[in-house]
Amino acid sequence: MDFFKNMFRALKHDNYRYFFFGQIVSLIGQWMQVVAQSWLIYRLTGSSLDLGIVGFCNQIPILCLVCFGGVVADRYDKRLILMRTQSACMILAGILAFLTLNDLIQVWHIYILAILLGIVGAFDAPARQALIVELVGKEDLSNAIVLNSSIFNGARLLGPAVAGMIINWVGEGWCFALNSCSYIAVLLGLWAIKLTNKVNPEPGTPWQRIKEGLIFIKKSFPIIVLLCVLGSMSMLCTPQMVLMPAVAKDILHGDASTLGYLMTMSGLGAFVGALILANKKGISNFEKLICYCMLVAGVCFIAFGYSDSKIISYILMAPIGVCMMCQMASSNTLVQSIVSDEVRGRVMSFHAMTFMGSLPIGSLLSGFLAKKIGVPLTFAISGVLLIISGIIFALVMRRFRILLNRQIGLEGRKTLLD
Repeated sequence: MDFFKNMFRALKHDNYRYFFFGQIVSLIGQWMQVVAQSWLIYRLTGSSLDLGIVGFCNQIPILCLVCFGGVVADRYDKRLILMRTQSACMILAGILAFLTLNDLIQVWHIYILAILLGIVGAFDAPARQALIVELVGKEDLSNAIVLNSSIFNGARLLGPAVAGMIINWVGEGWCFALNSCSYIAVLLGLWAIKLTNKVNPEPGTPWQRIKEGLIFIKKSFPIIVLLCVLGSMSMLCTPQMVLMPAVAKDILHGDASTLGYLMTMSGLGAFVGALILANKKGISNFEKLICYCMLVAGVCFIAFGYSDSKIISYILMAPIGVCMMCQMASSNTLVQSIVSDEVRGRVMSFHAMTFMGSLPIGSLLSGFLAKKIGVPLTFAISGVLLIISGIIFALVMRRFRILLNRQIGLEGRKTLLD
């Protein structure tokens, strides 16, 4: 009983419970849309490059605008920001459903909607990250971050598998329609949250506010290292998302269900990793975990690229999911442990920019390389670069740990030594 109580300790906060359970249904719908949109693009074009272009269109607005999203998150009510961004996502999913169900959909429609969704995401991500500490406080922050990751990846268990069945049964349009409806749950959860703290915007232009966030990051060697590691992991792991329809159809000779099962196995691994992290107190050895995850993910990527067996490919997706989740959740937790509340939204906007902004570059590179040298070799190259990145991080780990302890302070050192 104590094991489960510790694992879900952030749920003792009423506001976080509303936020947590409100997201579950919505995230399942979002993963259904991810799979359905990828399958739709590949069905319409048969091109791995187009898969990369859609990923680029979705993520490039985040790269360009997320810094301003961080400024907005620090100046205004984060809950209201999320209510507006989630409402916009619901509308965009509804438009995509209407066009697809009425056989009006064209590739350029998907490009435009992907760009609009990216613009919304640029303001959604920093507010979402910065809101968590207001819901649970710093004591349960790491657990809340991991629980957020667990439901995000837990949704990958159900969403892709359901999407695969729905696509084979009635087509992609109904996946988009169900996703649009699923946003009602998260909106109800946000509406129920009651926060007493008020936002007091500080004077200054948006550029001045962004500069303050950059100065804070510049002075922190641990944050710089974490952002570099997160960016490399994010960019090098894009083949898993972008090229999966090509793997399912051309290499494994499957259909939409095969794609769904591949994504589900990745989600299963990520969910297991999240549950393991959720039971962990403190942040001791997170830096070692990040290093191990990059090395293991690199090896699995190489093996996955050259697998032509469905069973082996399904199995390999599980440790890849574990590594991606643990690396990203650990990086998020360490950054949130370092940053001060005054600049949290802006620093987390750079965190989101590093994570999501690396995706368009990785998407284009993955699609281009897959077209020129093939999908298997693209995965192998990503795997080798992941291993190299893990080795580089291992070489700076000692200095990273010393400066991390120093920046977090005495209370942080006690936590690190738990």
